[in-house]
Amino acid sequence: MSYRFFSIIPPGLESTLETELLNFLSAPSSSKIRKEIGGVSFTASLQEGIMLLEKLRTPSKILLRLGTKKLRRMKDIESLFNRANLQKLFPAQSSFSIDVYSQKSTLRGDIIKSKSKRILKALFPQNKNPSYLLQLRVNENQGVLSVQLNDGPLYKRGWRDRQGKASLRENLACALLILCNWKPNQPLLDPFCGSGTIPIEAYRMACDLPTRLSPQRNWTTLLPLKQHTVPPIKFKTKPLLIFGSDQEEQAILMSEENARKAAALIHWHKSPVEDVHMSHTNGVILTNPPYGLRLGKNVDSVYRKLGQLHQHTLPSWNLFFLTPHKRLAKLVNSNVVSIARFPQGGLWVDLYYAPQHAKP
Repeated sequence: MSYRFFSIIPPGLESTLETELLNFLSAPSSSKIRKEIGGVSFTASLQEGIMLLEKLRTPSKILLRLGTKKLRRMKDIESLFNRANLQKLFPAQSSFSIDVYSQKSTLRGDIIKSKSKRILKALFPQNKNPSYLLQLRVNENQGVLSVQLNDGPLYKRGWRDRQGKASLRENLACALLILCNWKPNQPLLDPFCGSGTIPIEAYRMACDLPTRLSPQRNWTTLLPLKQHTVPPIKFKTKPLLIFGSDQEEQAILMSEENARKAAALIHWHKSPVEDVHMSHTNGVILTNPPYGLRLGKNVDSVYRKLGQLHQHTLPSWNLFFLTPHKRLAKLVNSNVVSIARFPQGGLWVDLYYAPQHAKP
């Protein structure tokens, strides 16, 4: 039996999630992938959906869609829950909490939530301590009922105990790696590595290490999966040309500590960007340089030095970097091109691309 899922990612990065899904889903499921604003919906078996919960690296949440219906009257809410047929999916002792998001709806959000709670209590009388999180979104009276598959945000991998200011979320680092088309046989450098997010996620992706250190909830408790056993994920570590540098000693110490916990073999160096030297060619520079007000007038020099690193030290490398300011991007290279735009840390940022200056 097929189910409909919706995986969530910041707007502007939907294509990276689509790429991941195409790699994992076999036909005919791969033909039913559809990009939407802020995510990608897809059709798969329940077993495939649970497997993707452990394999996908770019989404922040994955929802299993249970039913849709126009909600104009109170009895429409009952019809939606009847259509969802929760008792065929969840054990009788299940308990639920529910979040309701209502926009341009005839029925008020608090009324929808109160009615939904009463319905759940009638369907599952033992509903005391919530164990499943339902989500009901109503937009222009169209209601979509889903259950959240992940325990907590999927970008929390379990290895990053320490992080710097304005750190990039782990799932966004993976999305950037897909956008810049980095391959494991290429050298990779982050000259503003901070707490090491980009190099560590690149290593774990290249080695096909589990997305998170601890597995998600045991979803074999769902009734259709009672007899299903999840196969173990096979992986192995290997040496790769992945480098991280930063001028702050504290950043390197954080990165080393995080990499140890993540079982990631990274080459770390304490070095300002202007002193970075690499003997390798045809690599990828992917970085999230500082762009906050705390840098003051020094911010321009940071971007000029990044441009000089690319032009004079690593001219055969492709450069990708984040910034919310086009003016700063032009200080790196006047010919940079924005290849993606998405929200990060309360700002809309662009991923800029500067091609090789010269072939080796």
